Amino acid sequence: MERLVARNATRILTISEVSREAIVRYLKVPFERIDLVPLAGTPMQGVDRSRASENGPMILATGNRRPHKNWPSLIRALPKIDPAERPRVIVTGSHGDDPLIKVVAETGMQDWVTLRSWVDADEMRELYSTATALAMPSFADGFSLPALEAMMAGLPVMISDIPVYREVVGDVALFIDPNDLGSIANAMRIAATDSERMQDLAQRGYTRAERFSWERTAKGTIESFERALTEGKSRR
Repeated sequence: MERLVARNATRILTISEVSREAIVRYLKVPFERIDLVPLAGTPMQGVDRSRASENGPMILATGNRRPHKNWPSLIRALPKIDPAERPRVIVTGSHGDDPLIKVVAETGMQDWVTLRSWVDADEMRELYSTATALAMPSFADGFSLPALEAMMAGLPVMISDIPVYREVVGDVALFIDPNDLGSIANAMRIAATDSERMQDLAQRGYTRAERFSWERTAKGTIESFERALTEGKSRR
């Protein structure tokens, strides 16, 4: 179905270079028919980053429990960190029976991990204010709005070193190998103990996030639609 739709489309609009390359590779669409228009973030109002880590180091993770998110590895990496340097981890976004409950029990990390369902805006604002870093250990993605919005809020990012995330955050992050528990553990330890480095990432994150704007996204989208209209008329 996807190939049929792609073949009949005048233009295809996508949000990252990684996605564009995948469309070319798997849907066999010519590169020149694909328009790349990155998304932008919406800043969360009322975040107070002067409260960061006020209750001790805390790694925040937000999102559903789909396998590619790789949340079990985040939890399994915790025992590799000395308790004196180990941060707490809060993972939001579950529905019903959270599959991570079993992982927490298996690792014995009940005192270190808090599993939450979806949280409202006020709760998320509180978590953004008090977290040490946002963790994104995903294996794959199409973009990364959570990372972009975290940088806009002054929240440093600990993220998988995969091409699509490099597109969004550049070099402004603690990068991890999502397949290596030691790499994940080391990044969490750095986040928990190196406040100077985290402050540097927070400051540079603001600058990086300024490269993305909804105005630019809207402009690129309109231009893509205009190309589609022009090319559609010429075909007729």
